Amino acid sequence: TVLLSSSITNGFGNAAAILDNGSIVVVGKDYENFDNIVVFRVLNNGSLDNAFGSNGRKLINLGMQESGLGSVLLQPDGKILIGGYMIDQNGLSSFFCLRLLDNAAIDNNFAANGIFKTPPVAVSFIELYSLLLTPDHKIILTGFVTNTSGITGAVSVVKLLSNGSTDNSFNGTGLNFYYKSLHNDSTYVFPYAAALHPDSSLYITGEAYNLSNEQQP
Repeated sequence: TVLLSSSITNGFGNAAAILDNGSIVVVGKDYENFDNIVVFRVLNNGSLDNAFGSNGRKLINLGMQESGLGSVLLQPDGKILIGGYMIDQNGLSSFFCLRLLDNAAIDNNFAANGIFKTPPVAVSFIELYSLLLTPDHKIILTGFVTNTSGITGAVSVVKLLSNGSTDNSFNGTGLNFYYKSLHNDSTYVFPYAAALHPDSSLYITGEAYNLSNEQQP
């Protein structure tokens, strides 16, 4: 067991990935300082990799009211993709994807200064569940949003090019929403997992339930 300190308060891990050399990248956030994201790289013997960030640890603060995590993904070249959501000081929400270099520095060649984010909108709840890399190095984020009335939720899919810009061949904007109604009632749809088929089709699985407490996979 390895204990990793997120900050001066409590923290919790959200995702982990294993490098080809056996090292482990762990991503988490601070339980009280909601704007902090922390990334660790652990050697296969359980010690922190001092070649990564500051003594094996990288603290990221995006200047938001809250920065939430969903997933981490390692590119074949060793760069690290981190996906999640953010809420700004005005209460507007976005999905984000940022990329770190092998030494934990922000990759400024990715998107805008190393981070992509969707246009901020007013939603009552937002969560990112999956981060995928296609064979041609495009990036797919899958998440969930609930509208401000709090009575409907939809699956959100974002597709990016390898440089972090939107892939406009996907729905013209790189972003689309998918909604499933159960018996014409307001329904929440949670995309808990996503996978790519060899033919590049995207499969999303999860749960839908409506205000009458009817559920359906």
